[in-house]
Amino acid sequence: MLDGESLMKTRTSFLFPIVLLIIAFANSQDKTTGPLIFGTSASTWKMEFPARDYLIISNDSSQDGKRRTLILRNTERKLSVTLKVEPADGRKTSIECRDFHLAQPNRLIDSQSLRVYEKEGVPFSESKIKAVTGYSGRFVQAFYLKDGYEFSVLVYVSAFDEANDRPVCNAIFRSINFAYHVDKQ
Repeated sequence: MLDGESLMKTRTSFLFPIVLLIIAFANSQDKTTGPLIFGTSASTWKMEFPARDYLIISNDSSQDGKRRTLILRNTERKLSVTLKVEPADGRKTSIECRDFHLAQPNRLIDSQSLRVYEKEGVPFSESKIKAVTGYSGRFVQAFYLKDGYEFSVLVYVSAFDEANDRPVCNAIFRSINFAYHVDKQ
């Protein structure tokens, strides 16, 4: 039997990709105009994400200030980005963070297309969406570990085209930076 925290983690890992699919149909009034500084009140590291011309679909934080999820959509490029930060719960490396999430049940991942790799020291996972879902596209996700907090960036591209979309995904991941914020804001 799972305790409350384990149950919440399992449900969160399971629902994460489903939320991404829902955003394809969501509407939002908030549009980003420049880089976002992303983190939580509890983490001293913040991610700098170049979010020019994205719609903010969702921005949720836990009451204890330790978890946050931000979902963005760029309709011009037909892609969505999910930024997530949470305690690493004992995971010591970014690779352990990736492997932990891959071990969680996920009915949307096409396991035959799943790739895991590292690029410039950053662990990635990548997969097509299972055909039975009625959707097409590809997930590319990177994991970062900073002072006990796991940051993940998941890019979902509908109708993924290798020649056009691979350079866009690569540019997104190359443009991510981290900064140490002493004031935790």
